Amino acid sequence: MEHSKNRQTNHNLLAKSDIAKALGMSSQAFANRQSRDAEFPQPTYSNRAGTVALYTIEDAQKVYEHVTKAERERLANAARMFENLSNESTAAGL
Repeated sequence: MEHSKNRQTNHNLLAKSDIAKALGMSSQAFANRQSRDAEFPQPTYSNRAGTVALYTIEDAQKVYEHVTKAERERLANAARMFENLSNESTAAGL
């Protein structure tokens, strides 16, 4: 990662810890999700070790959209499972 002396540019970058906090996730949960999810938006800038990851505002928005979409899908699946269980118990007379 190149170190920029231009402070103006650096004000428009967010660390992954900032994004994780905004999403209500721990930095570790964010890193785990990023490593498990092949479609997870990658940082705009990072060092080789991956210990520093910076996102532009636009890329941070992509992360937010990706995570919230996945959460909505997870909740919808859980709601369908609950509905199916409810229907099965009703059909069984429970």
